[in-house]
Order: sequence, then structure tokens, then C-alpha cells
Amino acid sequence: MMMIHKSDDDRIILSKLTAPAEPNLPSVYILNLYAPAEETIYNKTTFYNKLIDFVKSLEFYSNILDRLILAGKFDFQYDLHLPGNLSQKQPTEFVFFTNNCLHDCNSNYSNPFFEMLPIFRRGQVIKTLDYIMMGHHLKDL
Repeated sequence: MMMIHKSDDDRIILSKLTAPAEPNLPSVYILNLYAPAEETIYNKTTFYNKLIDFVKSLEFYSNILDRLILAGKFDFQYDLHLPGNLSQKQPTEFVFFTNNCLHDCNSNYSNPFFEMLPIFRRGQVIKTLDYIMMGHHLKDL
């Protein structure tokens, strides 16, 4: 595994995973993020817009999307099916980007017995803030 980029605040780390024993196996890129616990949607949106700008600025951007794993603490509920979650609390551009380019590994909405396991529960408050998403090529493996 080779680190390609680490943000100054260590909240974004991009690495490239290769298998030297399998030269025909394409590399997989892992983007780990630890979003700040911001109180306002403006600050969250700023963080995620900078993340999208960073990913799109990579010279190999179009080549890695299908082989990208995005994982980490998003610090917002991505799943609108969870109680109390509102789209106004989500960074819109980031959600649009991930919906179009990645597969949410937590989602299985076609299965009526699917239950999202929360990472936080207190009374009626249920939250899932950690996610794993992957490129469409990896999803089908």
C-alpha cells in the first residue's frame, strides 16, 4: 500500500493498494476520511466540497472512480431512511457525487428485512455516521 495524499489536518488520506503477486490485477484506491463534527451545514458543505475538488483534481481521477473505496466517519446520516434524517442536513454536492459515482455498501433497500445498524443510539435517537462506499467495478466483484 502506498500513500498518495494526506491532508494537512489528517482528515483525508488517499492510498493506492496493489498486489505485486498479481500484476494483471488493477490497483484499488482507498480514500479514508474523518469529517469534522461541525455544527452548521455550511461548514460540513465546505469540507465536502473541498474533498470533491481534491478528488476531481487528481490527474488519474476518471480512471480510479470504479476502483475507489471511500470509507470513514462522514459525520452526517447519509441514509434518508433513518428516522429524523433530513436532506437539508446533508452536503448536497457530496451526496450527488457519491450517488452517481459510488455504491453505498450499507444500503440494501430492496430487501424489506434490511436493517441499518446504527453506531449511536440513545432513546429514540439513532445515527449511522460511518460508511463504506465503493466504485461500481468493485461492487460487482
